[in-house]
Amino acid sequence: MNKIIKFVFVSITCLSLLNCHRKPIVSSSQSTPIDTVAKINIDSSIVEIQVNDIQFEYLQAKGKLAYQDVNSSVNAHFNIRMKRDSLIWISASQLGIEGMRFLITKDSIFGINRLTKDTYIYSIKHFKETFNIDIDFNTFQSIIVGNMPMRPEKGDKLIEESKYSILKRNKETYDLEAYLNIETHKLEKMITVQKPLANTLNIIYTDFKPLVQFLFPYKTSVALKYLNNQGLMYNSIYLEFNKVELDEKELKFPFKIPKRFNEP
Repeated sequence: MNKIIKFVFVSITCLSLLNCHRKPIVSSSQSTPIDTVAKINIDSSIVEIQVNDIQFEYLQAKGKLAYQDVNSSVNAHFNIRMKRDSLIWISASQLGIEGMRFLITKDSIFGINRLTKDTYIYSIKHFKETFNIDIDFNTFQSIIVGNMPMRPEKGDKLIEESKYSILKRNKETYDLEAYLNIETHKLEKMITVQKPLANTLNIIYTDFKPLVQFLFPYKTSVALKYLNNQGLMYNSIYLEFNKVELDEKELKFPFKIPKRFNEP
């Protein structure tokens, strides 16, 4: 499961590029209409893009995941709990035995591996200093639930096709393409290419089902290609949710590093 940890951290690094020029947008509460309209100035004209983002106070979900790289594969079950804009709690298990647990806060990432008795603590400051980029908790939160992690801004290009509105962005540090279904206004695919290394992150959302008044993608595929000192690496992770609930009541996020575990 250590490879899944590495995959998560590298993916966060790629996703965090979206925050470099991200602009906030006011979201509606669960009881209000789900459509969010973002306006973009393209070629001196105002274009409206409708996005159906999921709004919640607390979310909990269960499912299974499959991780694969060139040398190995891992299958596991996961539990996720989220407090909007505040906490993400993830537990991964095999054969009913928990192997890993994560707690992601606004400024830190904590992890424990019960199989190896290892602990992991990474601050947001660490990622900023290591990769010289900003990291946004809300970006990672959006990726999990299938929300649009960024909003249109000046200089973007919008291409209308038969099925998708495609938002294209070209920046000094990354290129991005986001595919929004023109009927459901849901994000179905996103491609991010990091410059100058050409690290590539592809995310595909499928199997959308009603969740309260929203649409939730019950299947997510993430493919990552990146360059390190061992050469070009290929990793993928597939998430299949079997239960998702939106809650207004407070959830618990139990996380404690046992004393007998190895220090990070």
